Amino acid sequence: MAKDLKVGDTEIHVTYASQFYDNKGDNNHYQSLSFYDYKNSFGYDYPVGTYTRHIFPTAWKKAEQSI
Repeated sequence: MAKDLKVGDTEIHVTYASQFYDNKGDNNHYQSLSFYDYKNSFGYDYPVGTYTRHIFPTAWKKAEQSI
């Protein structure tokens, strides 16, 4: 990442975006973002990387080379 993420940010800045792009098929999961900071309704914080409901399945268009 080119810049650290801060609360309230609406953009992600990367220095090299080509690995985030797939022009070989219709695999939308290549354009998804997930944030692993999920806490359930009982107050349980899931360990990072284990579970989330904060998923953005098509966070950017395939033709874009930046996020």
